[in-house]
Amino acid sequence: MEAILRVENLQIGYYTRYGTLPAIRNVSFDVMPGEIVGIVGESGCGKSTVAASVLRLLPPLVIEKSDLDVVADQIEYVLNHAKAD
Repeated sequence: MEAILRVENLQIGYYTRYGTLPAIRNVSFDVMPGEIVGIVGESGCGKSTVAASVLRLLPPLVIEKSDLDVVADQIEYVLNHAKAD
């Protein structure tokens, strides 16, 4: 079975007047069909930043490097199937 979302080596940094501030370093995970994934951690550890990156919602003042593979038709199927349940 193929992952519907694969994130490999996600790295995110924010531009500041003092240089680049690294926020996320080398995050990798897969989401398989039917799987529910939660991101847990302390306040300020980057959970929302990782989620915003996967959803492509980060502002333009952010550096992002990753091998992000989203199988869009499979995600659409999963979302539609979840609504039907």
